[in-house]
Amino acid sequence: MAFILGSGLGALADQIENAVAISYEKLPGFPVSTVHGHAGELVLGHLQGVPVVCMKGRGHFYEGRGMTIMTDAIRTFKLLG
Repeated sequence: MAFILGSGLGALADQIENAVAISYEKLPGFPVSTVHGHAGELVLGHLQGVPVVCMKGRGHFYEGRGMTIMTDAIRTFKLLG
């Protein structure tokens, strides 16, 4: 299951068990958001026993990368299953 969390929703990612967080800066093609409150991390682990991947923060069209700003992230989710 995948989640894309925006401002104010990061607390959900804090509930992930056995969490591994990876900065977007280390992931080619991931959007590094300039919006305050977006942590810019991909968090993998389990939420109530279910494997999850969670984006803490996301890219925005108005940040200048066009409508495809989230394409690589969604493709990564698909590859993760």
